[in-house]
Amino acid sequence: VAEAATQLREGGWLVLEGGSVALGDDGLPFGPIVEALRALVRDVDADRIAAAAGPSLPELARLVPELAGVVDETPMPTGPADWLQVRIFEGILRLLGRLGEATPVLLVIEDLNWADRSTRDLLAFLGRNVRDERLLIVGTYRADELHRRHPLATWLVEAERQPRVERIDLARFARAELVELLTGIAGTPPAAGLVESIARRSDGNAFFAEELAAAADEAGQRRERLPETLRGVLRVRLSGQSETAARLVEIAAVAGREVDHDLLADVCGLSEHEMGTSLREAVDAQLLVVALDHTAERYRFRHALVQEAAYDELLPSERRGLHAAYARAIEARPVGGGAAAASRLVELAHHWTAAHDAGRAIGAAIAAGDASRAVYAFAEAARQYEHAIELWDAVPPTDRPTDRDLGDLYDAASEAATLVGDGSRAVNLAQRSIELIDGAGSSDGDRVRRARARDRLGIASWLAGDTATSIRLFEEAVDLFDGTSASTDQARVLAGLAASLMLAGRSSESVPFAERAIEHARAIGAPGIESRALSVLGVDRAALGDIAGGIELLRQALTKATEAGDPTEIPRSHANLGTVLEQGGFVEEALEVSLAGVEAIRLYGSEFGFGIFLAVNAAAMLIELGRYPEATESLERQVAHVLPGVSTMQVYVTFAHLAVRTGDLPSARRYLAIAETEASRVEDAQYVIDICTFGTEIALWDNDPASALDIAREGFDRLVEVDDAVILGQLAIPATHAAADLAERARAAHDQAGVDDAVRAARDVIDRYRASTVRLTHPDALASHEIGWRMALCEAELARASATDDPALWDAISPALAKRPAPFLEAYVLWREAEALAGKGEVHAAAEPLREAHAVAAAIGAPLLDAGIESLGRRLRIDLTSHDAAPAETVIASPVEPPDPFGLTAREREVLALVAEGYTNRRIAERLFISESTAGVHVSNILGKLGVGSRTEAAAVAVRLGLDRTTVAP
Repeated sequence: VAEAATQLREGGWLVLEGGSVALGDDGLPFGPIVEALRALVRDVDADRIAAAAGPSLPELARLVPELAGVVDETPMPTGPADWLQVRIFEGILRLLGRLGEATPVLLVIEDLNWADRSTRDLLAFLGRNVRDERLLIVGTYRADELHRRHPLATWLVEAERQPRVERIDLARFARAELVELLTGIAGTPPAAGLVESIARRSDGNAFFAEELAAAADEAGQRRERLPETLRGVLRVRLSGQSETAARLVEIAAVAGREVDHDLLADVCGLSEHEMGTSLREAVDAQLLVVALDHTAERYRFRHALVQEAAYDELLPSERRGLHAAYARAIEARPVGGGAAAASRLVELAHHWTAAHDAGRAIGAAIAAGDASRAVYAFAEAARQYEHAIELWDAVPPTDRPTDRDLGDLYDAASEAATLVGDGSRAVNLAQRSIELIDGAGSSDGDRVRRARARDRLGIASWLAGDTATSIRLFEEAVDLFDGTSASTDQARVLAGLAASLMLAGRSSESVPFAERAIEHARAIGAPGIESRALSVLGVDRAALGDIAGGIELLRQALTKATEAGDPTEIPRSHANLGTVLEQGGFVEEALEVSLAGVEAIRLYGSEFGFGIFLAVNAAAMLIELGRYPEATESLERQVAHVLPGVSTMQVYVTFAHLAVRTGDLPSARRYLAIAETEASRVEDAQYVIDICTFGTEIALWDNDPASALDIAREGFDRLVEVDDAVILGQLAIPATHAAADLAERARAAHDQAGVDDAVRAARDVIDRYRASTVRLTHPDALASHEIGWRMALCEAELARASATDDPALWDAISPALAKRPAPFLEAYVLWREAEALAGKGEVHAAAEPLREAHAVAAAIGAPLLDAGIESLGRRLRIDLTSHDAAPAETVIASPVEPPDPFGLTAREREVLALVAEGYTNRRIAERLFISESTAGVHVSNILGKLGVGSRTEAAAVAVRLGLDRTTVAP
């Protein structure tokens, strides 16, 4: 690896190197990353770093203060700590990627087996998200260090699943390679006996062979035999040094794999001359090497086993004394800042613990936890807080910290565990925190602490998938704040309870808490909390039937978040506003809002996390609009970036939806299985309804209506208390479709009992759906319209199940679907209308809606739907293609058509010409004698081919390139 780094550096690459350090069970927060970024500051111009890092520079500078010289006066952004850690990860990816635009970048991380959790998480993030960047990441680790439960073992399994990750196992040396190695070391070919002896003992291990070769000289001088173990070899090597040099190496071993020169000087007590001579001897003997860190003089043991062997030579009492000496020397030095300061405090806690001084160790551990959290190294923070908890009982009460008690430590550890996604661990820690804090007292201050502890456990319980417990704990926290003055804690807890209830579909219960949160947030001047509560209230209002009022509240939330520059609430407001706009039938505007949210969050240097959520929301709206190629492209971009959990579930459930629409049922099942695995502990209504709906549709389009109905019934059972009647219609529609298909099958088989069961099932679905609408006390016009067409579609399916299929019922639904637009459903409704007309003997009348259904299904690329339409056409002997040609007199071609680089069809050119003139879909439909839905499909296809997001942009492209010159007859 060192040779590769040297050659690449000479070839013009930017080479950044960092190494992990063994320090007992503790990892140094972002240790190797900090080392690599320090080298970057040394080797790269400050302006280039600033340009490459972009808006993430302040966070990166917080991690590595040496970057402060290139940071402007932009204040540190605020937001949830987990979001800020993602910004660190994204910032490093952006920094390395943009640096690579000028010259390729090599990042080397040595000794991953000792790397801290935060470093592993960062490398996993980079492995998932590196795409076209000119970046090579090389990590090394010692396979013999990896026991079955070693944290790196699981990490390696996940890493190797990434298509761009390659694992290279270094094979043991064969005899010929061993001879070549020994010749290179000695300068002459080795004796056959020496080769045989070293080959037998080293078993092809290159390091062992080198050490045996060195020990052979020393042993030969003393007429000793070579030892059989590597540890024995290293003892021979140590005993071959002068007493002072050997002692210095032993003292250095107490520091760990690396040691700072000045720190070693403080502890060893040697004169400058003695220390210099001894260091030279140790370096010449290749026991120590000079570390590649130009910010400080440091020495590293050539191999971890050398350090371990030297440490083992010390007596236990010597070790304790030297650990205490290191701790005192570290305390006497300036702490500094950033991740390096956190690492120094972790070292301090380690040394005081090893020195058996629990009183000093507990204070250092708490400080290390605080410092690690400040640089977003949450796993290391949790480890240090738990270390302090372990030490608590070993410290006399008079020597314990006065500013923290045991309940505080459990609370801090729970928060840190929550931030790294360890829900079960966070729950256990938070429960213990509540037990301790509840037993501490009953003052007003204790009430606040008790409320905070419940807030923490509520968040942890939600992360662990226990929604009911989460809500109960938030309710307890709210009760504890009763009678207290408005505060940030109280406003946050109120907003948290409101959000939990909203996500559980209990909007009527959520409203009063959201309103109180808004009141408190305004009283204390907390715009971020106010924005969140407004956003929750907007979703609640929409779910309860006031969609217009919900949209207005969500616009207020977005304005408030934007004014405050809140990087968490801005994307949240975009996401919720887009969702409610879609519920109100404004699908195209919802798409624009979601895409605007993606762009907004990029300004804060965060393209993942909430950015993924918004992009997937946009893909779902593209699916509804029938723009499947664009949805596919969007989802494929996101799938490479998702983190385990809710975001993975959201991406794959949307992929399942798309696969059903495009006819790929095997992929749809596979995607839904992934989503269900990720959502196994999640009970949020929005996710349950998606999984149940698309599971129903997969079975339905696979000609298994019985299974489809079972899945739908299970969904209704899980969503019995959901307030949102609009989104519940999403499940009711395929459920009644399945019941109608079952009834028709039973009728064809002369199974009247089966028919009756299916009809009852359809009525049961409709009754359940209607019951949800009853809870809407004052539905507005938007809600009434949206619920109305969904209920009408279910009623039409009931009529089909009951053998009273009525084309008028189907025809009445089409205008609402064309207005949204929802081309897939409109084509389906037109198909059923034609089927109902044919059932009444009106085959000629069935031709027009059936041809229109075929045109729409073919245009959007819905093969399963189109197969059903074509099957009916064959049965009725209707030519579905004759409708595609417009009447001859409607279009007059221009004498010379301008060139078209976008592959537009003739009909799309006609539609684009009318779009450029400002025509709505309805006017286009009237002008070209097509349906409004077909016009909408053509417009969507045009936007996709032109690569634009709106009709205005399409018109501008048409005018600029002359694509508006196709003449349409008046």
